[in-house]
Amino acid sequence: MNNKLSVTIIVSTTLIVALVVLWYVMDVKSSYTVSDSQITEELFEDSEINTEEQTTKGIKESTQDIGDRMEFKRGFVYEDGQWYVDEELVAIDLNPHEFEILGYGIIKDSSKVYFPVEYSNEYTLLEGVDASTFEFIGECECVETSCASYYKDSLNIYVEDLKLAHAESSSFEYFGEYILGLGLARTAAYARDNNDVFVGCGRILQTADPASFTVIGNDHDDAYAKDIKKVYFGDEIVIDADPKTFETIDSLFWRDEDGVYVEGQKLVGVDVETFETVGPYKGWAYYFSKDKNSVYNYSNLIEGVSPELCTSETLEMCLGDTSN
Repeated sequence: MNNKLSVTIIVSTTLIVALVVLWYVMDVKSSYTVSDSQITEELFEDSEINTEEQTTKGIKESTQDIGDRMEFKRGFVYEDGQWYVDEELVAIDLNPHEFEILGYGIIKDSSKVYFPVEYSNEYTLLEGVDASTFEFIGECECVETSCASYYKDSLNIYVEDLKLAHAESSSFEYFGEYILGLGLARTAAYARDNNDVFVGCGRILQTADPASFTVIGNDHDDAYAKDIKKVYFGDEIVIDADPKTFETIDSLFWRDEDGVYVEGQKLVGVDVETFETVGPYKGWAYYFSKDKNSVYNYSNLIEGVSPELCTSETLEMCLGDTSN
């Protein structure tokens, strides 16, 4: 009797322990269970396999296969023969294994190119395009946060979805995007082909010589360029500037043998030999410079200020009596 009771107690105790262990395991497991969408999101956020290939030609998006569903960046999903953007069905016909996103949202494969319709998830098929060679070149012009870009294929140059009829694709050279004045919040690109020089989004710089044309300065400096005869600031000829001696002082001020220039304008009466920049003040509200005789704010002469008092350590003195 005592033996039977002992066995019963041992079995009961074992069963209780097993149940407790099973409950604990199930509880821990449930706390680490995630949905398929969470797994997919983690794959695309953390996986080294899913990386963007950044090139001068644009952005190529890689993907992961999740069963019959293929997920891409920027909200694109291919599932059961259909394309979705942000879970909304879109009418595009692209091979998911060749899918690319170029620039600010043009999508393509080797045979088709689609251009996004603004403020929607709709796309327009571009006709007459060589999709296999279609690529992103770079931004051609920006005003504040709105930008347009150059694209090309083997036959044509495009500004967004519009063919640039007067540009030659085979000889087109993109120089990059440059600042057209701090106060304008505007940038523009220079480019050329064998026949013309372009500024902004395909505007021909009528007097420029393509063969000798070159950009001066670094990408996103002020937008100076020159050819064998003239210096240019964006669309404008810089009056009196000598292309042979034109050079940078800093990213804002430039000079040649006879003058100093800021944002395409020549400073009147400046002494080139003693000219120097002092620096910005109150953000970029002021940018001071001086020579042995005068103090300037950008291209404007400041009356009644001694150059000796205007230094990088005493910027408030550069304003003279108008300082607050």
